[in-house]
Amino acid sequence: MLSVFLVAILTTPVGLLAKPPAIGVYVTSSRAASASGNEASGLEDAARELRQAIAHRKGLRVVDTPELADVQVEVTNREQRDAGAGGYGGIKLTPLGEMIIRFHAKFTPRKNGAPGKDAPQDAEVDLKGIGPGYWSRAAKDGAERLSKWVADHRP
Repeated sequence: MLSVFLVAILTTPVGLLAKPPAIGVYVTSSRAASASGNEASGLEDAARELRQAIAHRKGLRVVDTPELADVQVEVTNREQRDAGAGGYGGIKLTPLGEMIIRFHAKFTPRKNGAPGKDAPQDAEVDLKGIGPGYWSRAAKDGAERLSKWVADHRP
């Protein structure tokens, strides 16, 4: 039994065992000139939450500068939709409602040398993360959607 396992491991091509490199993601917030102090602060908080959620995704890593990034994410909006009165006698025991973080992602793979015929093309998309009650849940959902989108556009 052990010998069959060893033979299977030793005959597996090295290319199948190697993991593809993690995609670098740079996250920032849009700071419109008309944004008030509270709105700009909220966008920064949403960008921070999204960075933390992306850091926990397999195949993605957060980078500090846009030059190192394959994907640039810009948080454009965050909103909170109230769910109304509480379900048990009108009392809210936990925050109800939906938290929504909207962001724009641009996939521009860094080219190391001349691009081949299988080189990925640039792509852009507007995504959103939705979570019940907390911004971190919305950021986690947004990071999951971003991860799936990147997987679809990865070579």
